[in-house]
Amino acid sequence: AQQWRYSTGFPITRSAAAVGDKVFVTSGEPSLHCVNAKTGAGIWEAPHVKQFASASKTRVYGVNDRGAFVVLDASTGAAL
Repeated sequence: AQQWRYSTGFPITRSAAAVGDKVFVTSGEPSLHCVNAKTGAGIWEAPHVKQFASASKTRVYGVNDRGAFVVLDASTGAAL
């Protein structure tokens, strides 16, 4: 049964990826959204990130809209 719903405001471009207590989903804006897996509440949004690659406790890795590899802070979504 569905437990929660989260809207990015744009079409979802790839399958969501669950890592620990977070779900990462990319939208057609493009933007990477980090969502709380238990509540469905948005934690942060990273604009211009079109693909999620991987995550650790402190970092999130992806690809931006220019094809460049990006590293984000896992707690804030800020580019590092």
